[in-house]
Parts: sequence; C-alpha cells; structure tokens
Amino acid sequence: HATEIRRIFTDNPNPDFSVIDAVSDGIGWPHLQALLKVESARNIIAALLAPSDNQKKALKDQDAWVNESKELLKASLGLKLKTRAKAWSSISDELWRFLLFSDFAFDLPGKLPEALTNVPRAVPEAKPLVVDLCDMLRNDRRTQPLYIEKADAIEDELNLKAICETINDLGERDTFSFEERAFLKQSIEAIKQDDIDRTRKIIQRHAHTVWAGKGEIQAQWCLVQASLNLIAACDDYERQLGEYSRNQDVLIEFYLGSLREIDRLQREFEETTNYTIDEDFMEDIINKSRGIYRRLVEKVQVIFTKHLEASGWPPNNSLSNVDVFDSLVAPKLQESGKRVAYFLVDALRYELGVTLQNQLSEEFRVQLQAAFAQLPTVTSVGMASLLPGAGEKLKIEIADDNLIPIIDKLQVKTVSQRVN
Repeated sequence: HATEIRRIFTDNPNPDFSVIDAVSDGIGWPHLQALLKVESARNIIAALLAPSDNQKKALKDQDAWVNESKELLKASLGLKLKTRAKAWSSISDELWRFLLFSDFAFDLPGKLPEALTNVPRAVPEAKPLVVDLCDMLRNDRRTQPLYIEKADAIEDELNLKAICETINDLGERDTFSFEERAFLKQSIEAIKQDDIDRTRKIIQRHAHTVWAGKGEIQAQWCLVQASLNLIAACDDYERQLGEYSRNQDVLIEFYLGSLREIDRLQREFEETTNYTIDEDFMEDIINKSRGIYRRLVEKVQVIFTKHLEASGWPPNNSLSNVDVFDSLVAPKLQESGKRVAYFLVDALRYELGVTLQNQLSEEFRVQLQAAFAQLPTVTSVGMASLLPGAGEKLKIEIADDNLIPIIDKLQVKTVSQRVN
C-alpha cells in the first residue's frame, strides 16, 4: 500500500485522496472504486459495462484505471483482455462479448458447437458472478435497451443463430434473442404432448423476458398463452360436463354461469392468431387448440340437441327473443318524457354480452338477462324476432327454400323492411 501511495503522489501532483482512502481501506481496485464511486468488484464490472453518464465521463477523462481493470477482470472472471486500446469503449465491448457468451455457454446443457469452442469464456468458478451480472443487466429497465443492443450485435458477430440451429435444448436462460424461438418450440411441443404444466412453466419463465418487447416474439408468446388458456379451460369443463347434462335447464344454467368462458377464450385465441406472423411451427398449436375447442362444443351440442328434442324450445318460464321488445322496451315507451335507445346487434354471443356488461358497469347501472333465440337461428329470423309484436304475430314462410319472416302480413327479411 505504501508503494501504491508513493506512485500516486509521483504520477499525479494533485492526487485523488479518495483513491488513497480506498488503498488504506484495503480495497484491491482503488482507482476504479474512487473513479466509479462503487465498492465491490461486481459493481465495478457492472459500471464498466453500463456506466452512468458521470461514470462514463470519468472513464473517458483518464486511463489510470485500465491496468486495474485488467487485473480485476482476470481475477474475477478469468478474462484476459485482448484489446490493447486504453479506451473505455474497446474494453467494454470485449467485456460484453465475454460476459454474454459465458452466460450462454454456462447454461447450455450439452457441448458447445465446434465453431464456438475457441470463443473466450469465463472460468467455471465465475459462473455465479456471470449469472448475477447478466440477470441485473437484463432485468433493470435502465440497462435493458443497452443489453438488447449488445446481445443482438454479439449474436450476429458470432453467427450464433446459424451455428446453434440444430440444438434443440439451449438450457433455461435467454441470453440471446434467437433462443426465444427454441423456447417457443418447446412450449408448443409440450402443448402437442398435452403437457400443460410444462407449457405453463416455460411461459412463466420466458414469456415476459427482455425479448418479449420485440413485436413478433411478443405476438407468438401471446398466441401460446391464449392457446394454453383455451385448452386448459376446455379440459376442465369437459370433466365437469357430465354433472350438468341431466336436463335442458341444468345445461343452460351451466353455460350461463361458467361454460360461456370457453367461448370468451376461443374468441381471444382467434383474435391473437390475427396478430401472429405466419410461422410453420405455429400452425400445429393453432390447429390443436381449434380441435380441442370444437370437440367440447360438439359434445355440448349433442347433449343440447337431445334435450331439445325431448323438451322443445324455448325453455319453459324463460324470456324468448320474440318477447324482448314487448316485455322490456314497450313498457318504457309508455312512460311520459322517456326515450329508449334500442340496439339490435347481429351475432352477439352471450359471452360478449357479459363482456359488454362488465365494461358498461364501470359507469352505469347494468342488468344482464339471457333471452332465447327464435329457431332457426339465421339472421333474417333472428332480427325479425326482436321487432315489436313478434311474440304474437311473427310467422315464418318458406318459398323456394328461402325463409321469409312476416309480421302483420309484411315481410321483414331485409334491413329496410325491418326499419319500416
């Protein structure tokens, strides 16, 4: 320490006494500690990688710290700097490449590809420090943009995507963006094998990583999540279906109370597919999800149709579409000074009605009541059944295999006819 103090005074006529304090405290990297205003080796390395504005200026203003940094990096990571430049940017670039490749190599379950065996990486004893630094850089919002920039550049420089293309298991960490595709494929393969728990674990670990902000990756993870939600719900409700199949009323109550959720999840799944860039490996998960949903719906429809044949339609003591206007709208029209806005929305499924209720209830008092459609459930008949007087006067005629709804001897098949 005395030798170091003499060197500081000799080299610098205006010595930095914070460095002298650092030496006297027994810290092994006094220039770096004083310059960067940090204490531990871990924080010094982090500052060399992603310095604050003040730290960056301090590193650029002098180079007395360079030799210390070489000693520190060799002692803590096993990195022997190859660059002879004393500029911070050159040292930082080499450190970034060394650190990120070490993180990737430590996590790889198998052997490194031959083309990568000579790429410098950390000694095994440094793995905890490497993992800690990479986690910090990836998870801290202040350093995430820099991490993404550096990782993408290193991935391209080392040609990692092409070299590792045939590796199916890249471990669990997501050092580089190309690894996300492998994790996506793993989650899809787990769904194909009906391993819902494994899919859920993969999503929890990777769907919200630093790479999730990239457009196409984010959309693909959203599709996997939507698929998982739909398949898991279908499996759950299929197990329950037997308990609610004994008669028409019980089955309907089951749908209104909870089974409608599969329709909501199916809608959200289909919406997600619209935002997903076409990928061959995504096609399997799309087809499987649709198939599982269709299988459950068909089972419900078979049970429903059997009860329909036995009990008729609509159910007893229920509100039918043909009575909606006369029961709910017409009485309000009799109240003086009151106006009624009446919306007829084609193909609004019950689960969408629930969603609409939830949104409106944030600002209004809302009541939701299920009504039962007029058979056959085609648009012309369905819309006509919601008109005034439909309960008593609606008739359906068939002409040339066409259904023609009639109220008061007037056709109400088209929009203009219904408006009149």
